[in-house]
Amino acid sequence: MQIKSISSDELHIWLLPAEDRNISPLSEQAASTVLKGQDLARYKHFKVERKKLEFLFSRLLLRHLLDTYFAGDKADITTTADELGRPYWIYGGRRLDLFFSLSHTRDFICCAVSREEKTGCDIELIRPRGSEQRLAEKVFSAREHQFYLNLAPQGRRLFFYRSWTLKEAYVKAVGQGLRVLLRSLDFTHLVPPGEPVLIPPDRLGHLSAAPPSWMFLSQPAGGSHIFSCATMASGSRVTFFTTDTKTLYHNAIGNL
Repeated sequence: MQIKSISSDELHIWLLPAEDRNISPLSEQAASTVLKGQDLARYKHFKVERKKLEFLFSRLLLRHLLDTYFAGDKADITTTADELGRPYWIYGGRRLDLFFSLSHTRDFICCAVSREEKTGCDIELIRPRGSEQRLAEKVFSAREHQFYLNLAPQGRRLFFYRSWTLKEAYVKAVGQGLRVLLRSLDFTHLVPPGEPVLIPPDRLGHLSAAPPSWMFLSQPAGGSHIFSCATMASGSRVTFFTTDTKTLYHNAIGNL
């Protein structure tokens, strides 16, 4: 299967606002067209309409990415996960040399696409949450937590979500889940918003068999969300793409 539209030194970030509820009556038609097997079962399991739509939108985005990055017949390309939980595409029993990390939250979906396997992304809605301080104590390093406490309330919230999404992106990239202690990762002062930053493992705080540097990126998305990405492809050129739910519906099931 030929891969197109992305080179080995590129990192593509796809952002999909998913707040459009006007097309929800067509969701069952799209689901029956796009979703198969376990994905269709997961879709039907959701009881909340918003969560059903967000799951469907994420699969519509993956379908769009197949058309974007693979030449030829994509019907036999399937999605699975490795032993560490990282998703990948498979064709003819062979793992394809293109990797993705998908994340979705209320009204927004993101996906990072790279030729580098160790790539992860996370997106969150910036909102008040009663558990914020408790989570900060649990997942922040001592320095992060002290920095967090010294901020004004609004600054605390932004810092909390930026550090949280960076940690989640890194954990998804290495595929180790809870085996990585989130408190061992320290992003204080290290990742300015909107600027890709290279961080050596010793400055990151988490010592592992890693390359000289990881690349991290964190920035606002859509005004009320924050997106973060971590990749071992430390020299990547980052390109952002946006699409919309109506376009994805049109591609999947025709004109609305």
